[in-house]
This record gives sequence, C-alpha cells and structure tokens, in this order.
Amino acid sequence: MKLKKIAVMFVTALTISLVGSTSVFAATPDEATAINLADYQSQLEEVAAKHGGQIEILNDVDPSTITLKFDSIEEFDQALDTLKIVEEPTQYISSQSELNTEVSPLSISEFEGTFIKDHTVYLSGAAICGVRNKVWATEYWDSFYQRNLFSTINNQTSYTYGAFTGGEWTQDRAVNDIIDSGRTLTSSIEGHVKLTASVGPFDVGYIFDQSFYDEWAPV
Repeated sequence: MKLKKIAVMFVTALTISLVGSTSVFAATPDEATAINLADYQSQLEEVAAKHGGQIEILNDVDPSTITLKFDSIEEFDQALDTLKIVEEPTQYISSQSELNTEVSPLSISEFEGTFIKDHTVYLSGAAICGVRNKVWATEYWDSFYQRNLFSTINNQTSYTYGAFTGGEWTQDRAVNDIIDSGRTLTSSIEGHVKLTASVGPFDVGYIFDQSFYDEWAPV
C-alpha cells in the first residue's frame, strides 16, 4: 500500500510539474502580437518586392497627414497594380517675353528660357504625387538657319509639386544635354518616389525607383 501511495504521489507531482512548465514555452500576449506583426511586415515586404519597390515601416507619423489608407495587404496589393505615371503637357517660361525682332540679322540676341515638364503619379485613379523637371537654358537667334537654337544649359532641378498628398519625389541623378546641333534640349533624371500609406496596423512608406526622359525644342 505504501508503494502504491508513493507512486500516486510521484505521478501527481510530475503532472503538476509538467503543467507548470508549459508556461515557460508559451508566448506571452505581447510576444504573440510581436510575432503577428513581424509576419504582417514580412508579407508587406513581399508585396512591395512583387511590384519592384521596398517597404519602410514608419513610426510616430501624424495620422492626419496620411491620405492613403488600406484595410488589408490584399487591398494595398491591388492598389499597386493600378500605379501609373502620366506625362503632362510641356510648359515654357521665358525671361524675355519674345525675341527682339528689330536687331540686325547679323547680331546675336540671347535670352534664357525655363523649360518645364510635369509628370503625375496616379494610384487607384487618383493623382497622389507630381514630379516637375525644370531646366534653364540659353537660346540665341541663328541668322543662317533663321531660327532659335540652344547654346548652353544653365541649371536643372526636379521636385515634388502640386497640391497632391501621399507622395514625394527625390532626384538622385540627372544628365542634361543639347543635341541636334542646338535644336533639342534633353534632360534625363533618375530618382525615387515615396508613397506614404496606412496598411492595416502599419504606417508605411512604399519606395520605388523611377526615371524620366524629357526634351524640348527652342521657342
């Protein structure tokens, strides 16, 4: 009887020990949440890579500044399928209203023009970011060809423009040139667009590389 009682006590003690030991291996609520968020972030990164971009998790973002909101990763994925960029009509601004036509045909009349090309990023049919490329170039009147030609490129910049919300452009590289014996001004820019959005529990930045090639004729 004593041996049987000892055996029962040993089994009971072992059972209590095993039950108690499970708490060592079980995740706490906070740990479980962290695991779920890590998995969610991994899925976001996969979606971004699928569309040729990258995901950046943003912290301490003012919610009122985020206009792109998606309830799920699937919804975010579908929106990225609609991403497109539209080239807007060329704009031109001259520092001189028009070339002085009263000068001698043998003289050279130079003036600087500002040449602008806008590009608009659309997501789900809504304009969310504008990219403006601006080049300053000098033109002159060529009496032989009887037309204006480009002579020099003075400056170039590109930046986010317009009253759009949700996107930001950063230029990384630019190559500007005058070709066709002065008849064409070209500007090739490379950079990246960052779209700020709320996807499920995360505020994220979706970043993708983009390049633009713009050209203008003398005015």
